[in-house]
Order: sequence, then structure tokens, then C-alpha cells
Amino acid sequence: MLLLVFILGSCAYFNTFYNAQFYYEQALKQYNEKVEEGLTVPVAVRRDFDKAIEKANKVLVKYPDSKWADDAYLIIGKSNFYKGDYLVAKKNFENFIVEYPWSDKIEEVRLWHARCVWKMGDEEFALIELKKYTKEVKNDKYRSEAYFTMGEIYDELGFPDSAVSCYEKAIETSKDDKFCAECQYRIARAYLRGGEIDRAIRSLNKVYDFSPTVRIGNKTQVLLVKIYSEAGRYEEAKGIILKKLADPDNKDIWAELELLLGMIYLKEGDQKAAESRFSEIAQNYRRTPQSAEAYYHLAELNMKSGDYKTAQKRYEMVSREDPDSRFAFDAKQKAKLLKRFFKVQKDVEKVWKKIEEIRQVGKDKPAREDSLKDVPESLRRAIEVHRKRALEVDSLELFNDYYEKLYELAEMYYFDLSLVDSAIANLKKIVLDKARNRIADKALYTLSYIYNDRGDTAEAKLCIEKLKGEFPLSQYISLLDEDTLRRAGREGEAENLYVKAEKYFDTDPQKAIGILSTIFNEYGDTEYGEKSTLAIAWLYENRMYDIKNSIKWYKIFLDNYRGDPKYSEIESKLRELNSIYDEYVREDSTE
Repeated sequence: MLLLVFILGSCAYFNTFYNAQFYYEQALKQYNEKVEEGLTVPVAVRRDFDKAIEKANKVLVKYPDSKWADDAYLIIGKSNFYKGDYLVAKKNFENFIVEYPWSDKIEEVRLWHARCVWKMGDEEFALIELKKYTKEVKNDKYRSEAYFTMGEIYDELGFPDSAVSCYEKAIETSKDDKFCAECQYRIARAYLRGGEIDRAIRSLNKVYDFSPTVRIGNKTQVLLVKIYSEAGRYEEAKGIILKKLADPDNKDIWAELELLLGMIYLKEGDQKAAESRFSEIAQNYRRTPQSAEAYYHLAELNMKSGDYKTAQKRYEMVSREDPDSRFAFDAKQKAKLLKRFFKVQKDVEKVWKKIEEIRQVGKDKPAREDSLKDVPESLRRAIEVHRKRALEVDSLELFNDYYEKLYELAEMYYFDLSLVDSAIANLKKIVLDKARNRIADKALYTLSYIYNDRGDTAEAKLCIEKLKGEFPLSQYISLLDEDTLRRAGREGEAENLYVKAEKYFDTDPQKAIGILSTIFNEYGDTEYGEKSTLAIAWLYENRMYDIKNSIKWYKIFLDNYRGDPKYSEIESKLRELNSIYDEYVREDSTE
């Protein structure tokens, strides 16, 4: 009976550990397939890592003395690492060394700890720790992985020669052909980043000296095409692509190869061929990152040709094809801009139609006089005066509205659509009819900005002189500072709002957040849209002490501004806040 209880107990904690391992391996497989460098971990993958952590924690709570306890703890640490929670993972590995000093996994844990140090931003200390590790570790597998990690760090820091040296040492140390193939691929990529095209190609061809996985094999073929393309060797690149597109064995990378072919056509200036290729990708590879990118490039081509209606539709398709596309945010902002552009155009037409109607009323004067023939002379004159004044008032208001909309259209032509001549033509219309609008001085100021911006200083000077001469009390004169003009247009509007918000950072942070949110929603594509997201996150963290909302806005920044130089710094910050939230805030809220 005791033996049966022991066997059943052993089965129970093995099953619990097996479940943890199952979810971890499933999540890792998806991670390796779906997560490219620098991209965020998809929600579904994070969810599986969370399940692995949950099951592993059950092993530790229910069966702390089982022989799989250290394995379970290692799963927790590695799952947190892959999720991007590096601070939590680092603590896991440090606790592991204290709790399980007898474990045969200590060497592996030390390697993961060094990786956490690197991912948290301390590359120098991580390299010191890894160099020391390579001299002390007994297991060749972990030594080769340590060299590989050092190569990754040098790659990230922009030292391709050091990266190559580390990857080569990893190959020398490892007995795993698939791992060596990955190292060789990294060597080729490092040479490419260092501008050594020929060495990159030779190194890439060596990948097949080993046994690359399907993933590395595919990446190798794609990188080879990119190398030829970036070197301007378009015919060679196209030859490789067309050959691989004819081979069904390359089906997994057809979409990416088609996309590269389209980009080569663009570089060659063959827009018709590029458009045809992108259209085929959009139709044949639906709901993929490649179709999303193809729609984006198609929209850009439409913008160049002036087909804004089609461009808007295609920009809107980007996020429908792939919500996580790196082009999604930019496409959304451009679609929103075009929607606004069409609305303003329609408003201009509507107002002009009303103006024409009022003018027609003036032409119908004889008919109106007939309707007053039975009215006494004195009353008739009073009615005519009243009608004339009402007509003038209506006409002035309509003209003012018309020119304000023309100004908005001019801004969009210049700042958003790069149609300089159209912008100038609209602004000149406003200036020439200054008697019937209140924004002639604003139009002159913007004209001076445009002329100055394109290097036509003589025209800019004439506009400034006219502004000072005809509108001596204009607020825009105060914006002129030794012939240096402040930004106009949407950037200028966003800047003005941001300056306003800054005044409330210390006195009324909630009000500041309200203004900054408006900037992000209305001017998200500008420099200040980007700055506003970080400012909101900072205010929630440092003025409102609201970690949950701070995390939300740091994540908004990461989702929308991937190319920003501060990206990795904010990633580290977000991980730190997530760790604090998980350790303190979430626990408190569930008690």
C-alpha cells in the first residue's frame, strides 16, 4: 500500500512537471518561428510561457523536494526571459544558485544570468561575465553558446569584427551542426553590416557546410538576395529570386522573395513592375506580414502619382492584413491624413457653392423689387438696407470660412503631401483677398516660412516686409526672430500644444496628460506625437504614481515608434515596471 502511494505521488508530480515542460517547449517553438530580432513577443506565445510558469510553480509549491524542482525553477527563469521580463528572470537565476547549489544545471543558469544582464542594458558587465564563464565552464555546449551570446552583444554594439571572432569560436567549440549553421549565418550578416559584401557572400555559402534548420536555410537564401540588392547587383539578385520562385521547395519564402523583387524594381526605377509585383503579393499571400508591406508600398506609389483615394484604401488595408506590421502605425496615420484631406476639399467646395448662391441672390434683384411693389416707399427702403447689410454679413462670414479652409488645404499640400506649388497658390489667394478674410497675415507668415524653407530668401523677405507693413499689429510678427521662423503646420500646432502641456507637468499633471493625449491622437505622426507618449508615461510614473497606466503608455510608445533611438532603453524601462507591478501592485490588488 505504501509502495502504491509512493508510485502515485511520483506520477502526480512528474505529470505536473511534464505539463510545465510541454507548455515551455510549445512556446519556445512558436517563439523561434515567429519572433524576429527586435520585435515584440506575440500575445499567444507569452500566454504559453505563462502557462509553463504556472505549471512549474505548482511543482515547487506542491512538491518542493522532488528531483524535478530545479528543472521547474529553470523553466520559470527561461520563460520569463523569453517573455522579455529580464529583471524577473535575473532574480529567478540568482535565487536558483542559492536554492539549488547542488544542481547539475548551475553552469546553464550562469549563462542565462549573463544574458539577462545584457538584455537589461549592461553590455560591458555581461561581456566580462561571459569571458570569465568561457574560461571556467566545463561543458562545451554552454561554452559555445556563451561565445554565441558574446557575438550577439558585439553585433548589437556595432563591432562586426569582434562579433565574427566570437561566432567563429562558437563554431570551433560546438559539435552541433545546426547551431554552427546559425553561427555561420550570423558571421555573414556581421560582414554585411560592416560593408564587406564579398566576405558576406562567401560566409553565407558556408552555411550549407553544416546542417542548417529550415528556418536558417530560408533566412540564408533571403539574406543572399538582400546582399546582392544592397550592393546594387540587381541582375544577380533577380536571377536568384526567379530561380527560387520556380522551385516548390522554396514555397515557405516565396512571399518574402516576391517582396524583395518588388523592392528591387523600385530601386531600379521601374514603378510599373514594382506595382504589379506588390499587387500580386497582396492577392496571393493574404493576411501575412508580406501582404501588409506590399499594400503599404502600393499606397506610397499611389501617393507619388497623386491617386490619393486609392492610397487611402491601401493604407487602411495594412493593419487589416497584419495588425503587428511595422508599417501599421505609419499607414494608419497616413490614411487618417488623407481622410481629413478629402473632407477639407469637400468643405471648400461646399462653402464656395454657398458663396455662388449668395451672388445669385444679388443678381435676382429685379424679381425681389417686384415683390415689394405694393410696400410703402419708406418701408421699402428700410427693407432694402436691411437685406443689403444681411447679405454683406453672410458674404463676409462665408468668405472668411472659405479662406480658412483654403489655408488648411494649403498646409496639407505643403506639410503632408509635398505639393509646394499648390500650397503657395492657395496661400496667395488668401493674401490677395485680404478684405474678405481674417487670416491674410497668417497666410503671409506661412508663405514666408515655405519660401525660406526651400531657399527662396528673396521671396521670403518680401512676404515678411508685406506682413510688417500691412499688418503691424499681427501676432505673427512677434514670431519672427531675426529672420528665423518657427515651424508652421501640424508640427507647429503639435509643438504649441506640447509647450502648453509642459506648464502643467508639476502643477496639474492630469491636465497635462489630457493635452498630451490630444497631441498623440491628433498629431501622432509628428515629432511631438512621439514625445507626448513618453511624457504621459513619465507623468503617470513620477507624478501620478500610477504604474499600470505608465506601463500602458510605455507600451504604446514601443508599439508605435519602433525606429526611435530610445527604443531599447524604453524596452528595459517597461520590463522594470512590469516586474515591479507583478511583484507588488498585482499581489496587493488580489489580496
